[in-house]
Amino acid sequence: MTDYMTVLEMLSALERGTMTREELATRVWERLDVLEPKVQAFLYVDPEAADRIADPPGSGPLSGIPVGVKDMIDVAGSRRPGVPAPITGCRPRTPHAWPSFGKPGR
Repeated sequence: MTDYMTVLEMLSALERGTMTREELATRVWERLDVLEPKVQAFLYVDPEAADRIADPPGSGPLSGIPVGVKDMIDVAGSRRPGVPAPITGCRPRTPHAWPSFGKPGR
C-alpha cells in the first residue's frame, strides 16, 4: 500500500460502502507498521485502537476515522510514556471537549 487517504476520502469510502470500518482500520494499521519505524512520530501506539475504530458507528461524523493524539493531551485509559517525572503519577483523564470530538458544530 503506497497511497494515502485524506479524511474526506475515508469518510466517502465508508459512506459509499466501498470500504468497511474494519478495512479502513486494517489499512491505517498497515501504513503505521511500515512508516512508524522510519518516522518515529508516536511515543505510544495503542494496539487495541484498531478494534475500537472498527466498533459500530458512533454519533459523530468522524466516527471510525483514526486519529493521532498529541502526547501532551490526556486520554483516559492511555499510557503516558515520556511524561516528565513530576507528573508521572497523575492518571490521564479525557479533556472535557474530547467526548464531543467529531460531533456536528465542533
